[in-house]
Amino acid sequence: MGDHKKPILVYSDDMNEDASQQFVGKICQKAIIVKGDMIFVSRGVGDKVWEFPGGRMHLGESAKDGLEREIREELGLKINRGVAVYADRYYHLREPDMPHFGIFYICTLVDDSPITADESEVQEYKWITRDELKDLPMYDDCHVAALAYLNT
Repeated sequence: MGDHKKPILVYSDDMNEDASQQFVGKICQKAIIVKGDMIFVSRGVGDKVWEFPGGRMHLGESAKDGLEREIREELGLKINRGVAVYADRYYHLREPDMPHFGIFYICTLVDDSPITADESEVQEYKWITRDELKDLPMYDDCHVAALAYLNT
């Protein structure tokens, strides 16, 4: 997928920085997939609320490759990743002791391939309107990202 160059590492001049104050957690990326006037949402297995699809980055993969992999694995879809509309730290109900850093991107579909949801991860999915998104029960991080998207 990628002919990516190795990133240049830049280190802080402040070697006395308190390491306990640095973020240690999981990086999660979510896709706000837009198709015309419709927005894609899904519910994970056993979940009562909705979310945007995506997941955690793997070691050694770029942010772009990571989000594309997650959407391909969960839904069998190919996406074009657009701009980020929201990013922040949060705690997920499934891992209340592990901080997460989430980045939410506006995405579009590459083609009209059918959705082939991984039933071990996705219980239900649907396309909704912008108005429906406003009142949809969602995880807190997804709800705040939805509001950010609606304000774009």
